[in-house]
Amino acid sequence: MSPIFKLERTQKMNPLIHQRKASRGHPMFQKLSIRTKLLVTFIFVGTTPLLLSNAISYFNAAKEIAEQAHGRAQAVAEHKQSVIESYFNTETNSLIDLSQNPLTLEALKEFSEPFNMEISGNPTENSWYLTYQKELNKYYSEQFGRVYKEQNEEAIDAKNLISKLDLPAMAAQYDFIANNPNPLGEKDKMNAPVRQSPYGESHKKFHPTFHKYLEHHGLYDLFLVNTEGRVVYTVFKETDFATSLTKGPWAGSGLAKAFEKTKTMEAGKIHIEDFDNYTPSYEAAASFISTPLFADGKYQGALIIQLPIAKISELAQSREGLGEKGDTLILGADLRLRADTYRNAKTHTVAASFKKGSKLDFDFEPVRRVQKGEEGFYEGKTYDGIKVLAYYRPVQIEDITWYMIVELNDAEVYAGLHQLSLYATLIVLFGVGGIALAAFLFGGSIARNLQGISDILNQTSIKVSDSSQQSAASATELSESSTEQAASLQETMASIEEISAMVSQNAESAGKTQAAVDTNQKATEEGSQNVSQMITAIGEIKSTNDEIVEQMEASNKEFSEIVKIITEIGEKTKIINDIVFQTKLLSFNASVEASRAGEHGKGFAVVAEEVGNLAQMSGTAAKEITDMLSSSIQKVNNIVETSKQKVDRLVETGREKVEVGNETAQRCQGALDRITENAKLIATMISEISHASKEQAQGIQEINKAIGQLDQAMQQNSTVAQSSSSQAEELARESTQLRQAVDDLVHFINGSGEVKTPKKAAPKKAAAKKNNVIALEKRPKAAPNLAPKKAEAQPLAKAAGSSIDPSFVPSSDDPNFEDF
Repeated sequence: MSPIFKLERTQKMNPLIHQRKASRGHPMFQKLSIRTKLLVTFIFVGTTPLLLSNAISYFNAAKEIAEQAHGRAQAVAEHKQSVIESYFNTETNSLIDLSQNPLTLEALKEFSEPFNMEISGNPTENSWYLTYQKELNKYYSEQFGRVYKEQNEEAIDAKNLISKLDLPAMAAQYDFIANNPNPLGEKDKMNAPVRQSPYGESHKKFHPTFHKYLEHHGLYDLFLVNTEGRVVYTVFKETDFATSLTKGPWAGSGLAKAFEKTKTMEAGKIHIEDFDNYTPSYEAAASFISTPLFADGKYQGALIIQLPIAKISELAQSREGLGEKGDTLILGADLRLRADTYRNAKTHTVAASFKKGSKLDFDFEPVRRVQKGEEGFYEGKTYDGIKVLAYYRPVQIEDITWYMIVELNDAEVYAGLHQLSLYATLIVLFGVGGIALAAFLFGGSIARNLQGISDILNQTSIKVSDSSQQSAASATELSESSTEQAASLQETMASIEEISAMVSQNAESAGKTQAAVDTNQKATEEGSQNVSQMITAIGEIKSTNDEIVEQMEASNKEFSEIVKIITEIGEKTKIINDIVFQTKLLSFNASVEASRAGEHGKGFAVVAEEVGNLAQMSGTAAKEITDMLSSSIQKVNNIVETSKQKVDRLVETGREKVEVGNETAQRCQGALDRITENAKLIATMISEISHASKEQAQGIQEINKAIGQLDQAMQQNSTVAQSSSSQAEELARESTQLRQAVDDLVHFINGSGEVKTPKKAAPKKAAAKKNNVIALEKRPKAAPNLAPKKAEAQPLAKAAGSSIDPSFVPSSDDPNFEDF
């Protein structure tokens, strides 16, 4: 091969090599087969929008659920506060009304008169004193003391308490407590004592009225206290009855403090004494509401009621809005419970909180915040380690401050979110499975088609390469044979048989070359057919991509249906807004009617106000739902648009690759066409060579006449053989380019790092050379005296040259044999 041909071939091959290397991409990605690449691509494109949509939906839903939970907890707290405040307002208003009732002042006056009587002499010398002391000691020790010990696990000092009672107190407690035939806890059922007295007559007159008031309002007890601090009347008749709140055993108690406050208060004002341990009620928590009593602008005493702690627990334990595991904490400034808990109803109660030595601890973050007067939301662990979403706020009721913490169970609040997350995960998994199945089926079909085409092209390229090598080997043999024949012409003058053998060998080589060229031409035609099949398969790939686009458009239509459903839900919220408007209108009408009803319509007015508030909250919630639906529609539309853009880009990329493959196939088709043309040209040349060899055989008969012409013909034959060799090498180069294109296609399909090619048969050039050498060695050398002369060789050369077609000989203006 000439250096010029080598350089030209190298320059033509370099762009193909660089293009092949540049198209490989990342080594890891190139190792994947086309089926795997399609599977990974489809799964990535299909699941990415699902995962993003699920993640956005999850976080938005979590945020929305938390906001709704906070709003619900706040609404529950506000409702409970409203209920508690309403309860206190009702009791205080009723208490004020009762204090302004003339009957109350009359009762205070009549009950106070017996206690205002002066007692002369030593009270211990009174004939009844020992009886009072004995019976009261028995009551304090046995009845009252027994229950006190059961509830407090320690005994009461009965003698100390009795020693602080004066004679009027002892007499009153004897008549209405110790000598009361009713059992402990039912002393209030006696209207008149066994022993008649002016106080007993007054008690018989007023007690039924106050007792009925107590039962109607669900109060624990009611007290009338005169200006000196004497408890002249109680309904329930505990050990505080008839005692002095300034010098008696209960001085300094909550009842005494409530009385002291009334001395500086105006008429119609109230004071609330917060819950604290109260010994006459067995150290149970007791709260008192007091109001002053005036007659003609002069302070006459105090009217006091004792609230039942159970009522606060009843109001606080309303389960509305709390779910199954929610709870409400109501704490006083002393961090003791004002209402029983729901979650820990056996351990965290008001009784346990006020019990001496109580170890209940409510020191956690919301409590610390609300102690500072803050109001807000909290997510974290509560006092018993349960994770909650809480709302905390201070509750101000007249002179006292309570802390309210509404807790919603975290697991219960987010139960729907966890279920939504599970459903979303299942949807993603099913989606991935469906996409993987579709990708597997489509990718497998595409890969099988391309694999079949690549196999056919690979086999064709191997055949073309082998044929080109055989052609090159045959042309080389022909060239060497022609050269040897030209050299042996110098010896033909000595042996005509040697010339005849050389011509026969030349004809035989031409026949072999003709057979090889025929085989090469058939292989080239098969390659052309295979390339046509590949072009058809690429068209099928393009059709498959179009089907994928249609499927994605169908998915987008389904998303549009979802948006339509969400829009319909938004329309439903308008109905809710209409209901809210009607509810507000009804609430307004109820308020108007309540105003017309006067005092009897106050309670109805409160209900109407609450209905209005609930309607306002429902309207707000409906608006939030409308906003959420609008946001959801926008997000779904964004997801659909994003998915459509990604699919369009993917399909466009696939189309570009299909176009590239189509162009490559077209180039392969062109190369095969050129190979076919060259093969036909070589066949023509070989045919001419064969014809020339026959004429040379005929010219041997005239060897004695034109030995010179034979020499010239051999030189021309050698030139033609070299041209044939050049064309065979050109055919080999074209087959190499075809083989590289096939290698790239196989690499793209299989994804392997290297392309495995079958081993090709070694060229027969070396063997030909060896055989020629052996043939030369076996030829007999011509005798020196038989060496041909130049003049004798010219006639044969002229005869041989005249038998060759001039068009078969390359022109002197075509040194590279391009036109030839």
